[in-house]
Amino acid sequence: YLRLAFEPPAWRVRLAVWLQRIVPALSQPTALDIDALCRDPEVVARYRADPLVHDRITVRFFSQVHAAGEAIIDRAAELKIRALVMHGSADGITDQEGSQAFLRAARSSDKTLRIYPGLYHDLWNEPERGCPARAGREPLCSSWRQPVGPRHRRARLRGGGSTEAVR
Repeated sequence: YLRLAFEPPAWRVRLAVWLQRIVPALSQPTALDIDALCRDPEVVARYRADPLVHDRITVRFFSQVHAAGEAIIDRAAELKIRALVMHGSADGITDQEGSQAFLRAARSSDKTLRIYPGLYHDLWNEPERGCPARAGREPLCSSWRQPVGPRHRRARLRGGGSTEAVR
């Protein structure tokens, strides 16, 4: 993730940064709202029932990933290859503004941000059977699997890519 959809309390972030030096494997609850994963109750139920899923995160992992997300946004201007970022507008786990900030700063001439209105975090398991994000059935996703090169340039987006909502 680049940014969480909620800001952890500053004291917890500072404490995690300090504790990672002493007890890096100390695990704490994630405080993630699992219901924000997907609007399909069956997907959420399977997630909760999965014995490999837990609600813990080590202080070291949190400290490293939390800082890395902002560092990636700060260094986005170094991105010069094509980029596709997909995000649900109702994602309660990660912040779509983080995705937008990253792509705005990226210097790639072929970049696309797709915001799916009303979709949650797990785009691939949302309940709409016709959801364009599912299984790469969206034409844009298909075009991203195509080769790129001089003869393909006419079919690609120009002028900095696009930012658009998908209906």
